[in-house]
Amino acid sequence: MINLKDFGLKSTKSRQHILDILEKSEKPLTAEDIYKLVINDDLNLSTVYRTLTSFVEQSILYKEIDKDGKAVYMIIRGEHKHVLICTKCGKHIYLSKCPYKEANEDIFKKTGFLVENHNIELYGLCDKCQKKGILEI
Repeated sequence: MINLKDFGLKSTKSRQHILDILEKSEKPLTAEDIYKLVINDDLNLSTVYRTLTSFVEQSILYKEIDKDGKAVYMIIRGEHKHVLICTKCGKHIYLSKCPYKEANEDIFKKTGFLVENHNIELYGLCDKCQKKGILEI
């Protein structure tokens, strides 16, 4: 369970509720998805967006853009993630290792710039959609 105070954020009822929803979710959620799941009349959609933005800034959440161009959010569990996203079916494939570790080290050696975090989304076709595409031709 994430403690917001560990990230320098005040633990409010609204923030905790949004965090609980994201921690229980097995898939990325949009701000609208979260808003629909919140059972609190005092919480509006703009508060959900502001909260999600602060969570992303504090590296509590990972933000990506789905195939429809909508921002989706998920809890960062452990090391950062790299995701392959199928543009046809929307399937997400998460890479187990960071393929950019050596590149980040090289950047530091050459420029002195220390990459602290990054989010990588690669778009293309999963194996199933590629096979379907070949069969449809």
